[in-house]
Amino acid sequence: MNSELVNLLRHACSQTDPEQVKAASARLSEFEKNPIFVTGLAQVYAQIDQIESEIRLAAVLQLKHALDKYWKPRDFSLDQENRILIKSIFVNTLPNETFTQIAIQVAIIVAKIIRKDGNGSWPELFKILHEKIQGDNELTKVGFLRSEE
Repeated sequence: MNSELVNLLRHACSQTDPEQVKAASARLSEFEKNPIFVTGLAQVYAQIDQIESEIRLAAVLQLKHALDKYWKPRDFSLDQENRILIKSIFVNTLPNETFTQIAIQVAIIVAKIIRKDGNGSWPELFKILHEKIQGDNELTKVGFLRSEE
């Protein structure tokens, strides 16, 4: 599904004709019915070195909107296993993000997840981010600090 999703996002990003954009949006809406759509978007985002920033940004924006529909506290349309996977992707990828627009959108998504799940639902988040900031990797430090701009 990821390669098909990447191609669809790439096609949607390359369109300038409003009718083509509308058609690409309709195809994305069809993908949304797939139970692994949200996880697929997170996996597209995580491919920092393999996928262009504009495609990853499109995936993150789609993901931000999909979370409003599928990440509900008492609704398990997105099962616990996929929620854990998505959280893991964010916590491991965000500190390495070098594209400010994406980092800001992911920070918003992380905040939404915490609000939806409640305080204390992601206890390891700040510990892991703190460890990554304290580590030796300068790129991680710069990427994380840029996300706070």
